[in-house]
Amino acid sequence: MAYLDTLKDKYASVIEKLDTEIQSLIELKARLVSDVVTGQIDVRDIEIPDYEFVEDEADNDTGDDGEEYTEEQED
Repeated sequence: MAYLDTLKDKYASVIEKLDTEIQSLIELKARLVSDVVTGQIDVRDIEIPDYEFVEDEADNDTGDDGEEYTEEQED
């Protein structure tokens, strides 16, 4: 039981750090958007690099057997 308590504390600590980092990134995004909209940052000459879409397995709605997930399978 002590082992599980130790793991729980470690996971809670990691989750807290990630939540803090996520909040910081959200604030940074809001500040950046605000600066661009108000003209404090000039983005007119910024060149956007090409983007190559790569489908991740985590983005697929497949089950453990690799088949597509459908609402009918919920029952």
